[in-house]
Amino acid sequence: MRKSGKVASYFFGKAIQEVEMVIDSGKVTKHSDLSKKVLDMMENEVELKKCAIKLSSSKVSKDFIDLGAPCSIQSGGAYSSKLFVESNDKELKSDCILIGLGSMYRSYNTFISRTLLIDPTEEQKAVYKKVETLTKVIIQNLRVGIKICDV
Repeated sequence: MRKSGKVASYFFGKAIQEVEMVIDSGKVTKHSDLSKKVLDMMENEVELKKCAIKLSSSKVSKDFIDLGAPCSIQSGGAYSSKLFVESNDKELKSDCILIGLGSMYRSYNTFISRTLLIDPTEEQKAVYKKVETLTKVIIQNLRVGIKICDV
């Protein structure tokens, strides 16, 4: 399970780098183009080898790395709350960016999703802080045998 998480984290880092390059350059790029670029990395033999080498201390083999869920990128104020959503052809906006990506390693699935706030408003900062606090409270109160609705 940990290896699956490390693989997802590796490729998620690549997705973040791609988004940062687009934002820093000011280049107009579609969500779907960014997603395709990350997907191509996840299917590229050279990139899979780089991932395996970087994670070699964890004994990750490129032969067991697979795509779990395609990279999903959303921005510009129109967001889907679905876990797996296909990136659209709208251009990336430097505001609130949602990124999700999944990978598999030996049939273990990992999905990572993050919200990037670029120059957030005070309201966005406040909402983010509340969600962060709520998440910490939930994690602290999770126990085996307790339903999430009872936390």
